[in-house]
Amino acid sequence: MMKTGILLFILSFSSMAQVMWTTINHTPERRSSLSDSLRQIKGDFTFNYFVKYLGSSLSPDMQEGSTFNRFKTGQDAKGDEQDFRGAHQTFQSFKLGYNITNDINLNFTHTFQYDENNDVEYEYVGWDGKTYTDKRTPGNSYNNQRVNLSIKNIINNKTLYLNTNVYYEIPSTEGSQDNEMLYGAGLSTTLGFYSNVPGLSYGLRTMLERDVYPDDEFYPDWCKQAPYSCDGVIPNRRQTTRVGVGSWLGYMVNDDYSISASVDFDWDQDGDQVRTFEFNPNMDDIASFSVNYRVNSNITVAGGVEASITRVELDRTALFGTLNLSL
Repeated sequence: MMKTGILLFILSFSSMAQVMWTTINHTPERRSSLSDSLRQIKGDFTFNYFVKYLGSSLSPDMQEGSTFNRFKTGQDAKGDEQDFRGAHQTFQSFKLGYNITNDINLNFTHTFQYDENNDVEYEYVGWDGKTYTDKRTPGNSYNNQRVNLSIKNIINNKTLYLNTNVYYEIPSTEGSQDNEMLYGAGLSTTLGFYSNVPGLSYGLRTMLERDVYPDDEFYPDWCKQAPYSCDGVIPNRRQTTRVGVGSWLGYMVNDDYSISASVDFDWDQDGDQVRTFEFNPNMDDIASFSVNYRVNSNITVAGGVEASITRVELDRTALFGTLNLSL
């Protein structure tokens, strides 16, 4: 099983290149007169726009218009592996915030993704155990909205710094409402290390997310009624908990260009597992590499490749491009 909320975990660090020049290496920002004017107008309000285009796989054997999409991977309710193939996709994030202090920002996040209409085929295992072929649904899909409290410099000394983000998730999507989700909550942290090597930065990140439902695991109503029985029936299990761990490495080539690499791992709990220490492999673990260009102090663009490290195959790779705008 998978959860699009994990994309926000990765997204919260995808703008690392945007802040690398100032947070890690303390290089003075290059500000334009327009940037200074906007800063005066907006005051303590902040705005961030992030867009990521997931393009073609590196494999020539993939169907045209299809690619590796980590968020298609995982297991279904029966425990069968889900097909990684998806259409080219554009993910967008809008974040509006307010600086309570220099280090504390309260913000609201709205995200969604658009899958292109490429007639991408994928396979799935039915309840009868047979494998079927279908086509991915194109168009927009939305993620639950979140209210975040982002705190920087909880620790900041000559060796390291610690930032964190706490969120409350609103069940705003039709899927969450159909599943009777009550709310979600989570915590992510970034532990960065200062380096004696000019331009070099590295660190660790963690994530803990919890979705709350009236019932985490339950049997369908039909099997509870005579003459039926729930023996042998697979119960409905909500994905309740997700945990993630990752690391990143960045290097500033000069004032304009940097390169970055990262790896991310995650696990989940389903149903009544939430009351135990038992976790399942969730989505494919992933590695990514990108080249980043800072247009100015507000805009960073990047291009790179990401690949599964759960199953190292050329099919499970994807080229991507990003744009990050912060005001």
